[in-house]
Amino acid sequence: MAKMEFSNKMVVFPPEVLTQHIGGGLVLMNMNTEYFYELDETGKRFWELLSEFGKIDVAITKLTMEYEVTEDVVNEDMAALLHKLVEYKLIEIRHE
Repeated sequence: MAKMEFSNKMVVFPPEVLTQHIGGGLVLMNMNTEYFYELDETGKRFWELLSEFGKIDVAITKLTMEYEVTEDVVNEDMAALLHKLVEYKLIEIRHE
């Protein structure tokens, strides 16, 4: 998979999306669509970083440092996650 470009992109959390901590993960639910998605511990941490910083590239860099893996691995994994979250209307991605 080609590296996705996330500079100047940020995540917007729709107000109709609720979160609930379950074990070590996090469940997201869109109350309008009733779509939900369960994040594992890594996905939960990525969600927290996105919530804190807003910018996707910053969250990927921080996650890369925390998990001591290559940025390419994190970029590919989180790109797949972001795609799913957009598909389920749990986030929106916008340019700054």
